[in-house]
Amino acid sequence: MVEAYDILKAIYEECGYRSRDIPKLILENNLYGLDIDDRAAQLAGFALMMKAREDDRRIFTRDIKLNVLAIQSTQHLDLPDLWRKLALNNDAKRGSMESIFDDTQNSLVDSVDDIDFKQFQSILALFEQAKTFGSLIQVPHEQANYLQSLTRQLAELAKQGDTMQKPTAINLLPLVEQAHILAMQFDAVVANPPYMGNKYLNPLLKEYLKKHYKGFEKDLFSAFMIRDLDFTKESGQLGFMSPFVWMFISSYEELRTHFIDNATLTSLIQLEYSGFDGATVPICTFTLAKAHIPNYTGSYIKLSDFKGHENQAPKTLEAIKNPDCGWFYNAKPDDFKKISGSPVAYWVSDKVRDAFTSDMSFEEFGTPRQGLGTGNNARFTRCWFEVCIDDIFFDAKNNKEALESKRKWFPYTKGGGFRKWFGNELDVVNWEHDGSEIKEALKGMNPNIPRSEEHYFKEGITWGLITSAEFSARYSKHGAIFDVGGSKAMPSKQNIYPALGLLNSKMSAVFLKTLNPTLNFQVGDIKRIPINLSKISSVSTIVEQTLNLAKTDWNNYETSWDFTENPLLREQYPTPPVPVIPAGMPESSHMDVNLSANIFIHA
Repeated sequence: MVEAYDILKAIYEECGYRSRDIPKLILENNLYGLDIDDRAAQLAGFALMMKAREDDRRIFTRDIKLNVLAIQSTQHLDLPDLWRKLALNNDAKRGSMESIFDDTQNSLVDSVDDIDFKQFQSILALFEQAKTFGSLIQVPHEQANYLQSLTRQLAELAKQGDTMQKPTAINLLPLVEQAHILAMQFDAVVANPPYMGNKYLNPLLKEYLKKHYKGFEKDLFSAFMIRDLDFTKESGQLGFMSPFVWMFISSYEELRTHFIDNATLTSLIQLEYSGFDGATVPICTFTLAKAHIPNYTGSYIKLSDFKGHENQAPKTLEAIKNPDCGWFYNAKPDDFKKISGSPVAYWVSDKVRDAFTSDMSFEEFGTPRQGLGTGNNARFTRCWFEVCIDDIFFDAKNNKEALESKRKWFPYTKGGGFRKWFGNELDVVNWEHDGSEIKEALKGMNPNIPRSEEHYFKEGITWGLITSAEFSARYSKHGAIFDVGGSKAMPSKQNIYPALGLLNSKMSAVFLKTLNPTLNFQVGDIKRIPINLSKISSVSTIVEQTLNLAKTDWNNYETSWDFTENPLLREQYPTPPVPVIPAGMPESSHMDVNLSANIFIHA
């Protein structure tokens, strides 16, 4: 708001307003702010007043009415009693004020039944959980004029009302003011909305989002963005700072589609992960025009290659001054819809974008799926060498064989670190009696868990959900159950090698960065990788050779359950010569000669 003050001041000066009049005009007519925290609102108001005092040394004597409020709850108010004390419709008895309502009531008892009270009550009832819902509360825009009139009348009563009206009006005035602000629409809305994932929300807030922000309830910032669009006039502009996950992750697809179809993404800066000093989430800043402008070309700056918060601002200014710098891009938001899921992949070429529209997707080719998810890996999983090997069944081809084996432990692919082609096979899971113990523990948590049970023990390709490096896929022979963190694709037998080659190719790396340039590789991202079937027949032999090398390398170490011997022992060396006993040496010295022989191992 302090930054906005400077911009508004420059606009007023350009329009010829007197300098001493400008601060009061800005504070009372242009800047509005809401917070759920009382102290935050006080600090914001203080900062604005001190800013204004730089331009008007008498600002504290001008009776400024700031539009910066902390939202208050009506949960403990007796609204019928307060309405009676106001006596807004009792002109005949009071004779001291003109009602803003058409109808009058002579009976204070009957006043709670009139239309005006019901309107008053229905609006203030929205604020029963105001400290939880904040400015997500939706006050109908058509109530703005009514609330503005009511605000003026309460302000008058707070100064000139009788002994009952005056304290009542003082108590109600902030509530009506906050309702009025929430019913207004603005020329510009700027926000750093709060970030909180759905699983961390309290039950009241979770239920509220489902009811009023369905499709945008995955995170608080998503719901606030939709609310801010509603705050904005049809010709208005919006500015946000938020996590950049909304640009790519499948759970925010509806939000992206809403922006593309109903608004216009005009500019965006994608910061590097450490783009803010002390920031714990990857951030982007962007602007929207509320109206949709077909074929609009927006401006984008990609700072992901510049590490450290100290480089973000200089590189942004450099990009603005020099669009040919290499990290400045132009793109049409309408083109984002050409890629399934509509990721905001502004940097990709037309050739890459066209690949998503012309080729089939990996979903049709490889059947990628999420896996088990035990809910308690510490209880149900072990490293294979932590349990008796006789209790592990490595070779189940289906659930029936696993059940009939009467074994307790089965191979479990959980992802692991960066490793291509083969490996990261360390874990086993308790799937005794068809996973009865796990299923009992998961009962009631989610009806879809365990996931993809019909695909357990199949041959396929697995990868890690989370990585600090590039994407890497690995072959997984039959016999294993797969995890959420080690999801799995199950192409047909003849397509296993081509699919593995595709996922480990450089083109897949390009496609995945287009779909989701974060550290997480969701099943939904793998499904959308485009694949050209005319190109796959020639890669099987190469992939098989590479896979065999990777398998040999993994099995050379004792952490592999297929380890047999150290590779050093497989080397063939010539038989060492028989030591020659010098003439005259006693036989008792033969052992000394053997023990003193030098040994050289060539590794």
